[in-house]
Amino acid sequence: MWEVCKAGATDKKAWNNDARVLGKFDTLQIIDDIKVPYEYGNSGIDLEPLTWCYPEAGWGGYRQLYADSWIHFDEVILLEDCVE
Repeated sequence: MWEVCKAGATDKKAWNNDARVLGKFDTLQIIDDIKVPYEYGNSGIDLEPLTWCYPEAGWGGYRQLYADSWIHFDEVILLEDCVE
């Protein structure tokens, strides 16, 4: 979503969540714990590797994975709000 924000999107749905943090970390620390979520907040039947279940929240189509383990970040950047 940061790419959309940098491109100067003015549509509120283009940047529709409260995430304002960009983090850099070594993925090898969680490689054995990475999972693809199921649809509808991990409560559905089908896997959802690309977001699509909540069209009212935005375009979707973003890759998603999750891990239940702690992630140690090498770098964290706080992003400014770029949509009025």
